[in-house]
Amino acid sequence: MRVWVRAIAAVAALTTSAAAQPVLTEAIVDCADRAATPADRIAACSAVIDGGAVQEELLPLVYVYRGVTYLNQGDHARARADFAEAVRIDPSNALAHFYLGNAAYDLRDYQAALAAYSEAIGLSPENAGWYNNRGNTHSRLRDNRAAIADFDRSIELDPNYPEAYNNRAIAYSRLDQDQLALADLNRALELEPDWPEALSNRGHVYLNMDDEKLALADFQASLAFNPRSVPALVGSGRAQSRGGDLRQAIASFNAALAIDPNSEDALINRGNTHYAGRDPDLALADFNRLIELYRSPVGYLGRAFVHRENHDYEAAAADFSEVIRLRPGVATPYYERAETYVEAGDVARAISDYDEALRLSPAETEWAVRRCRAYAEWGEQLEAALAHCEAAHAAAPDAVTLTSRALLRLRRGEFDAAETDYTAALDLAPKDPDALYGRGLARQGLGFQDAAEDLAAAVEQDEAVVARYEVRGFSRGAQ
Repeated sequence: MRVWVRAIAAVAALTTSAAAQPVLTEAIVDCADRAATPADRIAACSAVIDGGAVQEELLPLVYVYRGVTYLNQGDHARARADFAEAVRIDPSNALAHFYLGNAAYDLRDYQAALAAYSEAIGLSPENAGWYNNRGNTHSRLRDNRAAIADFDRSIELDPNYPEAYNNRAIAYSRLDQDQLALADLNRALELEPDWPEALSNRGHVYLNMDDEKLALADFQASLAFNPRSVPALVGSGRAQSRGGDLRQAIASFNAALAIDPNSEDALINRGNTHYAGRDPDLALADFNRLIELYRSPVGYLGRAFVHRENHDYEAAAADFSEVIRLRPGVATPYYERAETYVEAGDVARAISDYDEALRLSPAETEWAVRRCRAYAEWGEQLEAALAHCEAAHAAAPDAVTLTSRALLRLRRGEFDAAETDYTAALDLAPKDPDALYGRGLARQGLGFQDAAEDLAAAVEQDEAVVARYEVRGFSRGAQ
């Protein structure tokens, strides 16, 4: 059925008078014949273009049809060249701009795709599908709000367009607006109940809402329609892992990787599940693969945790540094590198990382507590250290913060204040050897007769406490 021929005739009728309407030669008809093989269509279109006899107003459409054939064959570069030539010949050809956007999108040139779709929409602003495609491009560029605006317009033009609801749901989900995402996916599935992709996407939204049971049900329903759906298999594995069934989760990730050995999501989640299951060697293999394939920040982050667990602090710090290089505005790798330095006994190097982590994410109270303790162990910049501990104590008045602030006050010779903080810490953790020993030193500094009782009780709890305080510059005889 030669539906493309009718399209050429319709466009020709719009662009020329009846008297001047161009003749559709047999070669043009063959170029537009979708019943022909792709090779025959391409040959026919090429003959028209190379012959030079086609009417000028039809030439852009010949390039478009050859480009569409290339596009359907997966030859995106040749398709893009044809659409670009059609646009050059006729800048007002909205269809050529639209397909140029499709080719650029498939080539992952999302900025060029965005420009082409915008040109098409400017020339023909009532096409729901074109807004949908531009919305997807915004999503690829991580501009989810602009994407939602385009999907809104697409749905306004066609309220029964399931793809637009599905795609808007993805954008809502990335903005943590899960209820809106769920409503859109429910609507998409009302319009197309057996749609595996929408079922899988709804499963991921349920996971975000911590409902593993409903998530798994949607992933299994998606797999019933499409057993080779990698997103549904990965989603099943995530739901199973979060439900505690690590063995079945690994099986789901294995199935996904059997279909797509380079699936980034499957490798990330299998690596994380191996790590959670205390199998660091298998986790390391997955993270190494992610780094090899994608130079993935998640791969470096996962590998860093494995290295740290294996007490290879230098390798762990190097991997956290690579995450920071790849994602410089993210707080977590700074914090984790600081924790690595602390475990390695290099508190001085940890300080600046704690500072940067909290600059980027100031509401993390646990990080503030850890920074307070690091400053207290470091024993330098005591004014700044005390200010940090005051802030941490205001946010999280726990035993760790009190003991750290007490240590700073002990360093400053403020024995009364140190004794008060250590006592408050012991009210929360009565047998903490560090708090007991510190209070003993503070009471010793105050001349209290019972100071020795605290020192002895601390040693009874943990003999190593003496060495810890000696490293900090204190001993039983210190005043």
